[in-house]
Parts: sequence; C-alpha cells; structure tokens
Amino acid sequence: MKLPTEPLTLALKKPQFLRLPQPRGLHVAVDQGTLWITIDGQARDIELGPGQRHEFDAASPALLGVLGDAVVFRLLPVGEQRPALSLAWN
Repeated sequence: MKLPTEPLTLALKKPQFLRLPQPRGLHVAVDQGTLWITIDGQARDIELGPGQRHEFDAASPALLGVLGDAVVFRLLPVGEQRPALSLAWN
C-alpha cells in the first residue's frame, strides 16, 4: 500500500497494531486516545496523546499500538518527501 499525498487518518482498537517497515519521512499526529510507538533498535518507547506528534527520522521498522481502548491518528509526509510504504496490519 502506498501512502497518499494527503494525510492518512487511521484508527486502531485494542489489540490491533500497525507495522511501518520504513517510516523515515513520515510523522504521526494523534487526534484521539493514546498511541504507543516502539522503534527497532531504540531502548525507549514513545507515548503520544491528543495533539502530540512524532517525526520518524530513521528507516528502522516501527510498531504502533493502542494504550487504552482506541486511538485515532494521522500519518503525514514530512516536507516534500512522499515515501511509498507497505503497511502491515497485525
């Protein structure tokens, strides 16, 4: 699946996860709920709440999940980069 040139809005419910194989060039913005992010090779996980964002600066795979019952978030390209990604639902 290729990312569109416009923001992609997604919703996850517990126990769903989203794997981003190569997220460099994207940022994630949370609209509702709490998003949990773990990135391969990084010791610390990331928690984002409504209004918070994270920019992926590494190509390492990332796993996005839910803390709580559900989360709504957007994946957006950073700057002019519009990478093609395959998204894997678990």
